[in-house]
Amino acid sequence: MIQSKREAESLLDKGISFAEKGHHRDAISLFKQAISIEPRNGVFRFNLGLSYMRIDELQKAIEEFILSIRYSPYYSDSYFSLAACYLLLGPDWKAAVYYLAYLDFSRFGKKAKEAKKRLSEMGRDALIIDVKDWIKAAEDKYNDFIHDMGLTGIKLGEKVTPKESDNREEILGGLQSWLTDVAPSKAKEWAGPHFENSIKLAGKGKLRAGIAQLITGLDIYPHDHPARCTLARIYVALGEHKQASEILNFVDVEGDDPVIKSILSSEIEEIRSIIRAQ
Repeated sequence: MIQSKREAESLLDKGISFAEKGHHRDAISLFKQAISIEPRNGVFRFNLGLSYMRIDELQKAIEEFILSIRYSPYYSDSYFSLAACYLLLGPDWKAAVYYLAYLDFSRFGKKAKEAKKRLSEMGRDALIIDVKDWIKAAEDKYNDFIHDMGLTGIKLGEKVTPKESDNREEILGGLQSWLTDVAPSKAKEWAGPHFENSIKLAGKGKLRAGIAQLITGLDIYPHDHPARCTLARIYVALGEHKQASEILNFVDVEGDDPVIKSILSSEIEEIRSIIRAQ
């Protein structure tokens, strides 16, 4: 185990050396090797994302930076780099979310100055989330994920199921159904650490970083209504009541579980009462 850790760190160092010389594809290969040894290492993921960013593979960079903040929620450079990617790809409000999260950890220094400069250039409008558009985009992406998982399953099933088999349709149907059930569970599993990180960060006063983690998690699994409620509560704590109210408008309390439904209803009413009082 110790040897593997040393090997991974050696690969990281070599990768950084290549990256500093501008040899990013060689660096990417080394970072991937390091990650194969320690897949939950946020620093390794960050460096891989940075090299992807340097060769303009921004979507791959975003994926790695997201994994970096999932596994290392206090690694501030990943928030900054996510912001830089969204500044190029859009939407602006996501860039603002991650720049503000970065400033939760580091309010001084070169990157802090750049983050403040970018936020100033974007203006206050960039801080406002169009919740309806955001949730629709997240749900569309989630539905595409479910669909793709189902198609992948069918294709795999077709390879292993002979066409003349009497139970071919039953097998393929079962496989598609299984994947449709598994895909949501997988999305919840990936989003879960971000929701957990948000609570820990907010508890330590890192409210903007908590927001960034919640938004990241809801991008992966947009149907977590308790997480939407938590997001609204943090915005209330920041005094951003209009944003909180808009988020509450998209919290669904019509679930099957009466206990969760009751808790959410009470939570929404409590948050709205705080907003009214202020």
